[in-house]
Amino acid sequence: MSHHEVTVVIPTFNSAATIKRALDSAYAQTARPIRVIVVDNASSDATIEVVERVAVDHCREVELVRQHRNCGPGAARNAGWNLAATEFVAFLDSDDSWHPTKLERQLDVARQHPDDCFFGHATMSLRASNLLAAAATVPLVGSGRIRYFSLRQFLIRNRVSTPTVMLRTDLPFRFPTEHWYAEDYGLWTEILAAGHRAVVQDLALTTLHKAGWGEAGLSARLKEMHAGELLVLDALRQDCAIGAIEHAAFCGWMTLKYRRRLKQGRARV
Repeated sequence: MSHHEVTVVIPTFNSAATIKRALDSAYAQTARPIRVIVVDNASSDATIEVVERVAVDHCREVELVRQHRNCGPGAARNAGWNLAATEFVAFLDSDDSWHPTKLERQLDVARQHPDDCFFGHATMSLRASNLLAAAATVPLVGSGRIRYFSLRQFLIRNRVSTPTVMLRTDLPFRFPTEHWYAEDYGLWTEILAAGHRAVVQDLALTTLHKAGWGEAGLSARLKEMHAGELLVLDALRQDCAIGAIEHAAFCGWMTLKYRRRLKQGRARV
């Protein structure tokens, strides 16, 4: 296929063990991206060397942006996004991977929705023990059905994972950088609060290779995530996107979900 107007942005920090799989899956796309930008948050391991070696192996240039300090995932994604000059920007995490047809299928959906700017799809999860599982070996799962989500539907539950999201590059929004957890959720809700909708395909085109609940350090991560979600609600309230009663109700709902996740996580240890 010919090249398409997509820039892929991959933030990374000490990802030497997983970045090759992510890059391989980006290069294996049937709709090849014009640019792949890796933004490194001052890694102290061999991440940079792995990125450079993968580029040589694929005979493709990786645009490597090296941050002088770890500014968090939101700032790293923004740095790559700000360099994109293509119609779309797609985000991939350094520890996840894409099905080879991810961009092709998502671009097809975007072409069918010229007035929309926010696209996502379903995911499949593998435990962290399957670190080097090849994206191409993962079967496609899902009906392919398209669903549309509003702000309040996202406040009930986040409907997309960051490595599934493709945006129109000219959006005036960016990932918040004042907190490192739920920063993606902050961006999604800001886009939706501005009157847009999320166009989500029921097809698992991204494989998440992150640790499951019950892994070491889970409680601390859940606490930080919950705090980030509450900051997102506070921002929406300050911007008058939701009222005081809705703010209180959604804060209570997210606190209930947080406690349930903690309980489920502890039960798996």
